[in-house]
Amino acid sequence: MKEERMKILQMIEDGKITVEEAGKLLDNLYAANNEDEDNSAEEILHDFFTNAGEFFKDIFAKVGDFTRELGKAFNERGGEKKSNCKENENCECDEEDKKN
Repeated sequence: MKEERMKILQMIEDGKITVEEAGKLLDNLYAANNEDEDNSAEEILHDFFTNAGEFFKDIFAKVGDFTRELGKAFNERGGEKKSNCKENENCECDEEDKKN
């Protein structure tokens, strides 16, 4: 039954089902296995979202680290602009920057 629970939680994470649909599936799963329904969906979904919060916190930290490293690399190169900046009409540089 643990495998079925994990599949349901993965379906939520993948956006294939909603939390409400997952709750119904989990309730049905527990009912089919003659387990206490009071312990079912709420507890599992709480655990899932607690873990998901930690997962996203970790991802955001890694994205932050990456952007800082990218900024350092850009600054080490002198903040060079694209070589075609002067010719590019859609460039967002101000006119003074385009002269350089």
